[in-house]
Amino acid sequence: MKATPIVVATLTACLASPTIAMAVEDEPQASQTSLVSQSNGMTVEAVDELASQYKPEVNDRVLYKLKISGDKEDFSYSIDIPGYLEGRSITIYIENSDGTRATLMRSVPSPDSNSEVSTIEISQPVHGSLLLTVVVDMWDLNNMPSNSLVNGISPLTLKSLYDGFTRNHTYSLASISDDKAQVDIVAGSNQAHDGTASVKPVSIQDGDYIEYPRNYALPTNGGLHLGSYLFSFREVLEDEFENPAVTGFKFQIDKTYAGMRATAYIGGSTLESDNLNWSNAVHKLIVGQDGTFTIPYGDIVQYTEDGTVNAFELRTLTNNAELEGRCDGVIAINIEPVERFQSGATVDFCGHDSIIRTTEGAEISLADSDFNLAVDYFSELSPAFIGNKVEGLMGGFILNTAVFGDASSGNIDYKIDLGKQYANRTASVYITDDYVGSVKEIRTYRADETGAFTFSDKFTDMEKDPGSDGYYMGTYRRCFGIAVEPAGTVSIAGATVSEIPDQTWTGSPATPRPTVELDGKVLTEGTDYELSYEDNDAPGTASVTITGKGAYSGSIRVEFEIVERGGDPSGPMDPSDPDKPDNPSDPNEPAPSFPDVPEGTWYHDAVTRAAQLGVMNGYSGSGLFGPLDWLTREQAAAVMFNYLGEGNLAAPPAPHRDVLNDWYTDAVNWAVAEGVMGGYAGSDLFGIGRTLTREEFCAVIANAAGADLDAADTSALDRFADGNSVSGWARPAVAWAVEAGIMNGVEMEDGSRELQATRGLVRAEMAAMTVSAIDAGVLGK
Repeated sequence: MKATPIVVATLTACLASPTIAMAVEDEPQASQTSLVSQSNGMTVEAVDELASQYKPEVNDRVLYKLKISGDKEDFSYSIDIPGYLEGRSITIYIENSDGTRATLMRSVPSPDSNSEVSTIEISQPVHGSLLLTVVVDMWDLNNMPSNSLVNGISPLTLKSLYDGFTRNHTYSLASISDDKAQVDIVAGSNQAHDGTASVKPVSIQDGDYIEYPRNYALPTNGGLHLGSYLFSFREVLEDEFENPAVTGFKFQIDKTYAGMRATAYIGGSTLESDNLNWSNAVHKLIVGQDGTFTIPYGDIVQYTEDGTVNAFELRTLTNNAELEGRCDGVIAINIEPVERFQSGATVDFCGHDSIIRTTEGAEISLADSDFNLAVDYFSELSPAFIGNKVEGLMGGFILNTAVFGDASSGNIDYKIDLGKQYANRTASVYITDDYVGSVKEIRTYRADETGAFTFSDKFTDMEKDPGSDGYYMGTYRRCFGIAVEPAGTVSIAGATVSEIPDQTWTGSPATPRPTVELDGKVLTEGTDYELSYEDNDAPGTASVTITGKGAYSGSIRVEFEIVERGGDPSGPMDPSDPDKPDNPSDPNEPAPSFPDVPEGTWYHDAVTRAAQLGVMNGYSGSGLFGPLDWLTREQAAAVMFNYLGEGNLAAPPAPHRDVLNDWYTDAVNWAVAEGVMGGYAGSDLFGIGRTLTREEFCAVIANAAGADLDAADTSALDRFADGNSVSGWARPAVAWAVEAGIMNGVEMEDGSRELQATRGLVRAEMAAMTVSAIDAGVLGK
């Protein structure tokens, strides 16, 4: 195992000649800029400043903070990363002096032979200067082992396994004591060993341990890193090579830690038949009242028979070994308090923050639960899934967690703190099961004098744990959007909505208009409320959302059915699979036509020209364009790629887990690499399948055009009736689009114009705005 400090790395800039090498400290002295290298007109400096798009996470380690200055079209350099970080995710944030930004994702490769470092090659144009921030993710969820609670093994099963292991492993092979713990390598009394086992603390340098297992995660929520320990022993076999023996580690620590959670991260190598094998494991268990806990050098193996779980059994990390092997590695121990709800249930945030702070200033926390929770994902989420214009948005969030308990159903409670400025105001909660799903439910609550309120969500999808009697487990996933109703308005949530009869599918979106009555008054559409629809463009279950307006606020969501007429075609194809990105067509060829884009419509010329330029195409196989279909985020990426990508298929994979190998992959990879589009803040999602809003598209166009948004005059929004409804983050981009003539708003019946910035964008609008950008000269190749 190497002993290279994690805070030290080397960057080699490949100039014409000579080669320049430099060492960069992770934490340079405050307010101090040091010259690292200067050659051939290029200067590289270590600075305090980070690239602005980098948002620190609890498990991040910053390896580089650099400023590169000069003028070189192809500045190549190599980044040297400590070899023990092999396989981890590296993110490289680049911010140019002209405001353009790029984010690159890499995995640390294997070190070269006879070397302690891994090298990543980068090439980047530099015109003026750029900030370079290189970050390593110290907790890679993709490498989490099978015994993590979030993967569905109940605490009762785990406790039974650990208790049995502790009882059977009492024979000490080696022991060490320091000021934090006594550590013993332990084995079963019937195991044979050669007497060469050893354990010793890992050294500390500059206040930090110089060696961690590759799967290590920093402690959270008031926890501490107890220590890291190097170990070595010879693993032996039982039953003539059939079952490897499981050795373990017993820890005796201060009794004040009794009842707290110990998390052990193990990284080990085993030499078997001259082959070096690496293995990792994570274990979580409660420190005993005597301050002891025992960790197996093993993982959890699940046995099944005919698809039914029989048992969980500990197995050594050297499973399937055919010869006795040498085991060497490091084990790191975190001690963290067990968080309990008022009900007595426990929650393990698994490295996630326990409080979410949205961009708009709301704070979301888990208030109580009838279940024990092991959190897989608890983070801010863009509430764009609400789909249509909703005033007073305060953000959104997602909870994905494993659920355990002694009941088949129960509540999970949330606390929403909006801030004192929203005291006694009414708030709406929009609920869906998935970030790409339709809103399933809208609830209304009243904040207290501090601006906070709580709400409960009922969860019933529990199944019996096959390893116990009367114990249940499940996986809970919910997405929420929070909106505050304007002061002085009446909530429409209590209104009565007339029943909507089944709608016959005609090939066009179904838009029924129900009667809305509140307190004996029939409300007026357009004055008291507005209607928006979801899933109304094909047979099946659709919905209409009634959103208060003027003196009314809040929303109601009502579902209705769209049924096929016997013998009639089912209408246009689902817009989820448009043509793959293609090179622009020859403008001299005859203009393409689409049967659903007749002459005389407002969008005919824009759609025809967009198709002629090769910017947008129709649906494969149907010949239809779908002018009024919602435009998804991956379709927007394809439009930009069609016009600007020039067939570039070399972009690195986008770092978002919902970007799969599909028709849109090359386009999305290009858009992310070029900084044209990104994912949702606070998540690892791009938003595949989600509708792009009008304000989001303004940001896309601005990114693609390299617009100087700092110079945008946001007073341009005041000329529109709903200019104040543009999201704060999007105001410069929308104002820029208005000034450039790209967005002109929607004319209303009274002659006024609205931006409708938070409404979803339809394909015809995308064509019109893209062509406007090209004609205005702001979107050029």
